[in-house]
Amino acid sequence: MPYRVEIEPFAGARLAAIQHRGDYQTIGNSFAKVQIWFAAHKLPITRSFGIYFDDPESIPEKDLRAEAGLVTDEDIGNAGAIRIVPIPAMLCASVLHKAPMPSWSAPIAISSATGSRQAATRPPISPASRNI
Repeated sequence: MPYRVEIEPFAGARLAAIQHRGDYQTIGNSFAKVQIWFAAHKLPITRSFGIYFDDPESIPEKDLRAEAGLVTDEDIGNAGAIRIVPIPAMLCASVLHKAPMPSWSAPIAISSATGSRQAATRPPISPASRNI
């Protein structure tokens, strides 16, 4: 099935992210850690991004590197393993892939960078809950 690729501007994003190492198929565990941290601090869970740095066909699985993060404008301070990762504005190639996914009800939009790589009221972060 041919895909329609569109080149479009991406405005950039500011993520609260955690490093993921190893099999890309298990990055869901890293997203879950960030989502749990957001929920514990009453932050809105909005758009998520996975940033994949390595080619899984040429890098050993144990050495694969990625970031799993959620968009935020919040100052997260010293949050242990979770840290701010900026994604700069850039042009991106965008492909819409539709596949049957039993746990997902909508198509997945997949974007790949071409080039360089809501705030909410919340209680103060307690020192005990800063680290994951």
